[in-house]
Amino acid sequence: MTRSVQRIPLDKIAWPDQVRDGHEDEDVASLAASLESLGNLYPVLVRPSGEAFVGIDGETRCLAAARLGWRNILAIVDTELGEDDALERALIANCMRTDLKPLERARGVKRLMDSKGWSLADAARRLSISVGTLSKWLSVATLPDAIADQVNAGVIGVTAGYELSKVADPDKQAELAAAAASGEATRDAVAAEVASQKKGRKKSKRKTAETAVIALPDGRKVTLTARELSVDSVVQSLEEALDRVRALKASGGDLNQLKRLSRETSQAA
Repeated sequence: MTRSVQRIPLDKIAWPDQVRDGHEDEDVASLAASLESLGNLYPVLVRPSGEAFVGIDGETRCLAAARLGWRNILAIVDTELGEDDALERALIANCMRTDLKPLERARGVKRLMDSKGWSLADAARRLSISVGTLSKWLSVATLPDAIADQVNAGVIGVTAGYELSKVADPDKQAELAAAAASGEATRDAVAAEVASQKKGRKKSKRKTAETAVIALPDGRKVTLTARELSVDSVVQSLEEALDRVRALKASGGDLNQLKRLSRETSQAA
């Protein structure tokens, strides 16, 4: 049997693979009240490590249990999880939590990608999210500390932070961040400003666009053109295109409408 449910000592569980910078006292206190009232309804997940255990999921529950003076906690002990698999499980479990702060999630996903050697597309697939969403998450970690802290605190939204990460000029980036933080600039306004800067750079550089042709069976092919292309950007572009086509189909649109929509989008760009 690879898994068993045991009651194990709290002081025998180490938590090395967590992505949180710390635990909010309010969260621990709330969970402690729940444990005291209802008991531990969900065992924590651990793997054995010598005479002790490495925690994979359930650190907050353990902190709450310790606050109540508990010495032991109910745990699922998985004896077949190796160190690499355990790290992957722990980081995925933590990165997908809805209460994680943006910077914690960004650093956690980056650590997971580095440890597994995953590309952006690999990580998106394993986390069951789109490449676009993952790009937004990771962008927070590339921002200057002052701006990243504002995104982390919720003063600037994650999507606005993503747009800010595209601004190469530090002074302009700081100016836009201040406007976003004060409410003077909405997320869409920041995106529009970033887009206008990109157009200006495109005109000045006059860089030849790159083209990727993806051959499919029966002579079919998909052509993608952009100023810069990579495998990750191709995946993201194809996913965005597929989302648009599916939305058009769901609304009863036909091929002629798709062509017209494509022309209008191209002219607007």
